Amino acid sequence: TRQGEAINSIDAQQDSVWSVSWSSDGQILATSGRDGTVKLWNRQGEAINSIDAQQGRVLSVSWSSDGQIFTTGEWDGTVKLWTRQGEAINSIDAQQGRVSSVSWSSDGQILASGGEDGTVKLWTRQGEAIKTIDAQQDLVLSVSWSSDGQILTTGGFDGTVKLWTRQGNVIKTIDAQQGSVLSVSWSSDGQTLATGGSDGTVKLWTRQGNVIKTIDAQQGHVLSVSWSSDGQTLATGGAAGTVKLWNRQGEAIN
Repeated sequence: TRQGEAINSIDAQQDSVWSVSWSSDGQILATSGRDGTVKLWNRQGEAINSIDAQQGRVLSVSWSSDGQIFTTGEWDGTVKLWTRQGEAINSIDAQQGRVSSVSWSSDGQILASGGEDGTVKLWTRQGEAIKTIDAQQDLVLSVSWSSDGQILTTGGFDGTVKLWTRQGNVIKTIDAQQGSVLSVSWSSDGQTLATGGSDGTVKLWTRQGNVIKTIDAQQGHVLSVSWSSDGQTLATGGAAGTVKLWNRQGEAIN
C-alpha cells in the first residue's frame, strides 16, 4: 500500500529481478530477470505471460505512455520492442555494449537507451535511430525522461548527472557527488529529480539542477529510485535488500 504495507509477494522465478515497470493504466506489471525472461503480471500478482527474451540477462524494461508497447534493454546489446501481449515487434542491435537502461518519452514517440559504451541513443517508435549522444559519463547507468518529454536525464558511472534536450543537446552537467549515479527518476510534475548513488545517498534536485535535499538512505548502494504517479512519494531500493518510502521533502514515511 501507499503506507508501505505488503499487498503481495511474488516469487518471480527469474533468478535476480533487475527491473520492474507498470503499464500506464496500472493493469500490467512487467519484470525482467537475470535468467533472460520478461514476465507480465496482473494487479493481483498472477502471471499473464512469460517471455524468453533470448538475449541473456534483461537489464531494463520500460512501458510506452499508451501502454501498448514495452521495451527491454539487454546484456547482449539488443533493444527489443514488444506488444502488450508479449509478442516481439522489433529487435535492434543498439551497438552500445550492454544496454543498462531504457526509457520512453511521455508522448511515446522517442525511446532512449543507455549503454555501457557511454552512449545514449534515441529511437523512433518503429526502432529507427534518431541520434547517438556521446554522454561522456563512462557507463550510462540510468536514463529518465521528464514528464513533459522535454528533458532527458542520464546518470553515469563517473558520478555525473546530465540533462539533455529532446534533440540531444546538453543543458547541464551536475557533479552529483554520490559516487556512481545508479538511478534517476523525475516526479510527475517534472519539477523534482531524484538520483540514487553508490555512496548510499538519495538526492533531490530542481529542474535547473540545483540540489534540494541529500538523504542518507542507509540502504547500501541505492540501486533504484521511482516516484509515485502523483509525485508525492518516492520509493528507493537498496543493495541491503530494503525498500524505503519518502515524502517530497525527503522525510522517511516507512
